[in-house]
Amino acid sequence: MVALNDMRDEWHFLRARLDTSHGRNRDVKWRPNRHRLLAMTVARTDQGLQATPLGHAYDRLAVQLLSLPQSDELGMTAALGPLGSNDKDLAPKDEGLNIEGLAATPDGKSLLIGFRNPVPHAKALLLPLLNPLEVVNDQATPQLGQPILLDLSVRRSGKTYGLGIRSIEYSRRHGGYLIVAGPPDTRHVFALFHWSGRARDRARLLAAADSVLQQKDFTPEALIVYSRSRSDSAAQR
Repeated sequence: MVALNDMRDEWHFLRARLDTSHGRNRDVKWRPNRHRLLAMTVARTDQGLQATPLGHAYDRLAVQLLSLPQSDELGMTAALGPLGSNDKDLAPKDEGLNIEGLAATPDGKSLLIGFRNPVPHAKALLLPLLNPLEVVNDQATPQLGQPILLDLSVRRSGKTYGLGIRSIEYSRRHGGYLIVAGPPDTRHVFALFHWSGRARDRARLLAAADSVLQQKDFTPEALIVYSRSRSDSAAQR
């Protein structure tokens, strides 16, 4: 997943923050290369786009998640399991930790980490990372803000599903975040929400997208917010 924020002219210099899922692989094996928070700069040059690594990849975010006072209550301790272990019950599409959303805040200083799993109390979990540049530039200890729980539940065929986060991006045009919500497992239940970015506010279902998201052959994997004439538009794929 990638979070972009403009640092100068948006067409010439971007800073990208990337995050891996921090979950075990499909064979439920713990792999260090799935535990990385990294960043890069993307510049438009005469030769085209040029991506350059920024700082160094940080590989201890999972350890910091366990240091949260609410780790047990939020289900993160159980979803991570013993660090470094292989566990058949902790596949990322079963009961294991799975990060799939990452978005920069409007000021570009912080990141919101969105979890596909766990989904504590049937609520989607967002965790603010307050010092991402210091983490990748200086290997500083991540400063984590208060967890945010969003009700992204939908009702389908007479059943209510509490969904996690598949993708999240900030949109200036919409004055908040657009969130693709989906189940932690492989069930085909997806929805699009708008959220103001304020923890006290509820997310609002954008039902107009349901005709696309409920198609059986459509599985949303990412949400893209792009600039056109200085106004934001959104597209799903």
